Amino acid sequence: MKIKFQEELLSQTPERTLSSLGYIYITDRRSGQDSFARPLGSGHYPRFHIYINREDQFSFLNLHLDQRPSVYKGAKAHAADYDGEVVEGEAARLSAYFVPKKAAGIKKPILEKETVNISQKNVSLMQDLAEIPDFRHEKGLEGLLKRLW
Repeated sequence: MKIKFQEELLSQTPERTLSSLGYIYITDRRSGQDSFARPLGSGHYPRFHIYINREDQFSFLNLHLDQRPSVYKGAKAHAADYDGEVVEGEAARLSAYFVPKKAAGIKKPILEKETVNISQKNVSLMQDLAEIPDFRHEKGLEGLLKRLW
């Protein structure tokens, strides 16, 4: 999922904002590409993974959920979700920080995908996650979601 924003309207850099939201800066050993990850458990996976792309007037957060690493040696492909309730919920959480409240002409972030509606249920899910002190230690997303529902 892509989140479109104007970098000059932010109070700090996107990198610093992501860091303050629990994302860790990483560099891919093979490609050298910089990105950010936020693990959802005690291991490396599952994790939210973000690339920052900068274009002329806008910047984009390319967000997806890595379920697990690639299973074949040398393969770049991995199990990832680019949409769905969990990804939409994280996109809603990030959007609150990447669109300044007093930004002229921008009332809400532009999420680029086929369906751009983020339901109140997804926003509530991410708020619930933030209130659970040990949610990073849950056994997978299924256990975490069962606990919340």
